[in-house]
Amino acid sequence: MILYNLACYAAQLGHLDSARARLAEAIRLDSAYRALALADPDLVKLRGELSV
Repeated sequence: MILYNLACYAAQLGHLDSARARLAEAIRLDSAYRALALADPDLVKLRGELSV
């Protein structure tokens, strides 16, 4: 959950490369984060990069 939250914070600050990396690692550890990210308003800037 920490990596996911850090991805959200990074995305909100405009640090999209960092957000991508942290989100990818969170999803690698637990694929359930992908579905959460698809609905999370904090990650709207990365939503198009997430495959369902």
